[in-house]
Amino acid sequence: MLEQTGMFRNRIILKTEYSIPVGQIHFVRNNQSGDLLIDNEKFYFQIKEGILYLRDRERKVLEHYELELQNEELELSALIFGSALFYQNVFAKTPQLIAL
Repeated sequence: MLEQTGMFRNRIILKTEYSIPVGQIHFVRNNQSGDLLIDNEKFYFQIKEGILYLRDRERKVLEHYELELQNEELELSALIFGSALFYQNVFAKTPQLIAL
């Protein structure tokens, strides 16, 4: 479940089916960049020229995806959370896949 919070509703909280928070996204720059926290691991994201870049704490690009630019925060949040969770659970645990 995704929940919008914050004074300007620029933060999205990801919750389990039991309403337990497991992550959050904070948007800046007209939803074109920001940071996210999942399982105490911080990532950054940026959308530039229709490409979503997922970065680590040192701002190194971990993954990038082409996307049709969406301005809907909840839809974009779902995509960003999914990308970070996929990276955490697949690529980070099996580095040899990144080389493919």
